[in-house]
Amino acid sequence: MAEAPVIETSGLSKRYGPVQALNDLNLAVRPGDIFGFLGPNGAGKTTTIRLLLDLIRPTRGHARVLGLDTRSQSLEMRRRVGYMAGEVALYEQMTGGELLSLLSDLRGGGHLPRARKLAGRLDLDLKRRIGDYSSGMKQKLALIAALSPAAELLILDEPTKGLDPLVQLEVYAILAEERARGCTVFFSSHILPEVE
Repeated sequence: MAEAPVIETSGLSKRYGPVQALNDLNLAVRPGDIFGFLGPNGAGKTTTIRLLLDLIRPTRGHARVLGLDTRSQSLEMRRRVGYMAGEVALYEQMTGGELLSLLSDLRGGGHLPRARKLAGRLDLDLKRRIGDYSSGMKQKLALIAALSPAAELLILDEPTKGLDPLVQLEVYAILAEERARGCTVFFSSHILPEVE
């Protein structure tokens, strides 16, 4: 018997006033997949991700993530997901290390060693104040925050945006390692070679 999809949507739609942002999305992502969700800017990729995480509500249709209904079981579902937003907003006064420590504590602790290892691989100085980070450094920090809990599912909104090509290659290697440990990866992109 085939395993249930990690992500499954049926007729998922979202309208913002007169604008149809997403229309009848039917999607199934299998366990262990690295699923690249491709589309041009404005195609509804971020809207889809926000719907999957119950950050916004659908106009119609439904979604299940990790076998859980995204509306009625959203808290349980989010505990098992590592999420990176497309627009990164961070506490500018904290250092990268302080932020990762805070996030680790909020998720039950124990994630800092993994976060530090990832920071080393991505060449990110965790002692610097986030307000002094470049946009690429902030992107790295957001990615580390999503990866450090070793979640069952990663949902990443344009995770390599603003990263130089060598760092992008390292991110792809990390995502392949996540898949090898049994994690499913769902990421959005508007760049075709990235999802291939």
